[in-house]
Amino acid sequence: MSLPHVILTVLSNCESTGYDITKAFSTSISYVWKASHQQVYRELTKLAEKGAVSCRLEPQMGKPDRKVYAITPIGTDMLQTWLLSEPKLAPERDEYVARLLSCEVLDPSPMLGHVNQLIAESQQLLNHYAMIEQREFGQASPLTNQQRLLRLALRRTIHQRRAWLAWAQEVRDELTMLAPREPCSA
Repeated sequence: MSLPHVILTVLSNCESTGYDITKAFSTSISYVWKASHQQVYRELTKLAEKGAVSCRLEPQMGKPDRKVYAITPIGTDMLQTWLLSEPKLAPERDEYVARLLSCEVLDPSPMLGHVNQLIAESQQLLNHYAMIEQREFGQASPLTNQQRLLRLALRRTIHQRRAWLAWAQEVRDELTMLAPREPCSA
């Protein structure tokens, strides 16, 4: 997935300022994709140069004009082309696993501390995600298509975090049972 396509997706729902898009990355889609203020504005500039987004200025009293961005037909075509292309799974590069493997030759105590921290963080995140799910999608009225899709994205994050939590608990249990390493004989 690429940042420009996520921005185009946000803009396909409604015209937005750079601030509004950045806010979406810290609220409604924060569990799907993270992007800084600078990254969003840099990508908006590139998208505008390609003709994928348009920008109009809205005057404000006592403040600089607001730049309001909208997706263009070129941007919609870019988004469609991206949607039709084959998704790629991110390469597995997991620092926890790499560090875990070092416990064969090093004292596992620091890793045990990292895993305990991961367990606590995972439980906090799961509680946070449950709160988001209840607040955003727990109402009695039927969900809109956009809400259904956002809920599915959140559910994937929840399932992924639950798997991480189960794995971390397993690692914790195994690390506590590791036998001390025998010194190498020359």
